[in-house]
Amino acid sequence: MEATGMTNHDVSAISFRLPAYSNRNPSIWLIQAESQFVPSGVRMEQRKHNLVVSALSATAAEEVSDLLSGFPATTSYSTRKAALLERTTASQRSRIQQLLSGDELGDHRTSQLLCRMCKLISGYTTTTDENLLRELLLQRLPANAQMALATACTLDLHGLASLADTVLEVGTPSVCNVTPSFNNVSAAPHTSSDPTSRPAAVV
Repeated sequence: MEATGMTNHDVSAISFRLPAYSNRNPSIWLIQAESQFVPSGVRMEQRKHNLVVSALSATAAEEVSDLLSGFPATTSYSTRKAALLERTTASQRSRIQQLLSGDELGDHRTSQLLCRMCKLISGYTTTTDENLLRELLLQRLPANAQMALATACTLDLHGLASLADTVLEVGTPSVCNVTPSFNNVSAAPHTSSDPTSRPAAVV
């Protein structure tokens, strides 16, 4: 076998694979990944880097593509990890900021808006995250739709978006159709029960 500087532990770790990358919290994922290096016999710096890169999601790999090919061979794993973590964390903050301040409903269907919001935080799957998405989605709907959906607590996000589409398609009566005309009211003849207020009869 050609000498590569690999130890017996590194050779036995060839088939070792890290857990699926988490877009939700890259720093926690890295801690979990590195906790498996020692018991799995992964010691070489380049091997650690290769394992981390191979486990990145397609979205994360695209965000750091310039870093993946820009490191000199002598760059330590710690330096590479710090750069990767800084980049992915910044991207995560950007996605959350866009989610909080972002898209309005406009001419789109609610289900389309939900789809865009979900793409911004792909990998967020906890109940807390779903509750946050629910609140942000409702905030982007007209007031009448928010009131109609306020009690739809048992629906999941996609069911809520579908119901919102139905509510918005049905619509509500225009305010001008149910508000009495003050002009017509003021034009009505005024009568008084006070006899002294009546005009005197013409003799």
